[in-house]
Amino acid sequence: MTASTDLVTGAWDLHVHAAPSLFPRWGTAWNLAQACRDAGMAGLVLKSHHGSSVEAASAVGEHAAPLALLGGVVLNEFVGGLNPFAVESCLALGGKFVWLPTIHAAAHGESFGVLGGFPFQRSTIERRPAAGIRLLDDHGRPAQALCDILDIMNGGPAVLATGHASAAEVLALARFVHDQRLRIRLLVNHVFFTVPALSVEQLRDLRSDDIWFEAAYFTVSPHGSATITEVAGCLRSLLDLQWVIVSDSGQQNNLRSPDALATFAKGLIDMGIDAARVRRMLVDEPRGLVSE
Repeated sequence: MTASTDLVTGAWDLHVHAAPSLFPRWGTAWNLAQACRDAGMAGLVLKSHHGSSVEAASAVGEHAAPLALLGGVVLNEFVGGLNPFAVESCLALGGKFVWLPTIHAAAHGESFGVLGGFPFQRSTIERRPAAGIRLLDDHGRPAQALCDILDIMNGGPAVLATGHASAAEVLALARFVHDQRLRIRLLVNHVFFTVPALSVEQLRDLRSDDIWFEAAYFTVSPHGSATITEVAGCLRSLLDLQWVIVSDSGQQNNLRSPDALATFAKGLIDMGIDAARVRRMLVDEPRGLVSE
């Protein structure tokens, strides 16, 4: 049984998947938009592990009003990995998000033992890269291609999301952005998932006005890697961070975005997180991130 979707009126879901995809999905971007619009949500960010979601967001968004749809590009090998050309074209076409590698990230392969999929979710194609994509060079600094991407995004309206980067890569990236005084808004994806699985101490080190952090329903779902108790405990100790609640849903046998958000939100409230604070994570923080 899912929680009342009254909790998600006006909410944004900054991390949700739809068909077509190389993974089984419960519905298309249009099915997703209809469900979220009917629930009274304000907006969605479509994410595809397999390339760009800008085109789908644009096409479906024309018919989904008042729901807003945004897209971006995921820098897996399907688009050439850390490819500045893919980033520049995505932004020129209206993309709002650039995700660093996910299922082709070296950290993903090291965490799950497979590239291109998950132990619980196989791809419909078998071709996989021989090695995962690393964000850092041998000296622990961002690779040159990543520096080129940061230069493209510096001062612009798009959000750079960490994908399936390791904790060490996230920390190094954040330090570099800070040290170089780059004006980039960074979103740390599914903080409590297998990747990056950041600790409370690492999260404290990342505290910044230009960094947002995802608390994702998928992380506490049957395929996740944390419990609602663990997540709520971390949130209580780090409420000064800029948290956004996302679903990371779209999997065929998972809750749909409105139900996933509402269920997660109710669980956090039941664990003692103030309801007004939870609403801020669902509505105000994500809206601020995408509208600045």
